[in-house]
Amino acid sequence: MSTPPNASEPEELEDPRAVVATVVSIVVAAAVLWTAFSFRMYRKAKDAALARRAAPPCATLADVAAVLPLVESPDPIDPPALLAAIAAAPAIDALARLAAHHARALRSLHAALLSRGALRAEFSAAPREVAVLLLLHKAAPAPPHRLLLPLAAAAVDGALYMLPSLYEASVKAKRLSAALAALSLQACLKAGLWSDTDPECISIEREQLAAAGVPYPDIRVRASARSWMRQPEIHAGKMVELEVVVERAHAGESNAKHQKKVPRDGKLVPVMETYACIISRETDTDGGSKGSIVGCVDVDVYDVKQEEAKGILKIVAPKLPGTYEFCVYVRSAVLLGVRAEAKCSFDVVSEQPTRQEADSDYD
Repeated sequence: MSTPPNASEPEELEDPRAVVATVVSIVVAAAVLWTAFSFRMYRKAKDAALARRAAPPCATLADVAAVLPLVESPDPIDPPALLAAIAAAPAIDALARLAAHHARALRSLHAALLSRGALRAEFSAAPREVAVLLLLHKAAPAPPHRLLLPLAAAAVDGALYMLPSLYEASVKAKRLSAALAALSLQACLKAGLWSDTDPECISIEREQLAAAGVPYPDIRVRASARSWMRQPEIHAGKMVELEVVVERAHAGESNAKHQKKVPRDGKLVPVMETYACIISRETDTDGGSKGSIVGCVDVDVYDVKQEEAKGILKIVAPKLPGTYEFCVYVRSAVLLGVRAEAKCSFDVVSEQPTRQEADSDYD
């Protein structure tokens, strides 16, 4: 019997295999999304835990004490040697051991720093040398792996905590090379670069300042000596004022931000630039041998339009008459490559001061 022309066709039933495939694909997609979400949450939790482990201050006075024997040693010291000593400090070494768990990320950072000339070719992956990788992580062309960032930040913070104390200890021990190394290394770690003399590093510093609308410091220094009581002659064993003047050829309006604040006239005043001036002996004296530190003074700049800034260091004149020469080393602990030097001298006479001078000195 034939089907009437106006009769409807029976509906086709859906293939059960297609239904099963659809359900399976939905389930698989949901599982994949859940797995990805779970992994992402796990990774965030792991990163947070890692950050918490690195967040506390990583350096203490005990770490400073661990490095002091190096800066107090009579042997010359340069920034790389001081960097290696800081990397061996207990707190920094502990951070390096944590970082050593991320071998692949460290290899990538090592290759990047090696390509920039920030490391010597024979640099290995020993824990203490891993600390150097952390301290120089900003010198890499690209940011290191995110897992290393909190450890690297803690390592740099710890080193910058130690270095001012090491600088003061070097001055107290009269070790010129150690004091200069401490200042240089501070500038390097703040910039995240490996040298304050390498032309590439200084070029990077200049470009960064220019982009911020800040001139790179162009400084000169001059120094002079006079009797503290403004007497015409400097007498043996009497007080002497060494005046250091930093000339600023780059003075003028800029977008510079203050580097620190210091108390002045009962309030905190911003300092736009500060220069550490170290005075060392150029001749042997009863107070120390040639090349040893006499003292140091910070010369602060309060206004970017200042053409010069001054600082005064008071010392006691040598007990023996003669001509004494000194050298002034000017450095910045904030910016790379900022340096100047000048020499000065004064004559010491053995004549006894007059009664009037003695009375004035007594007052």
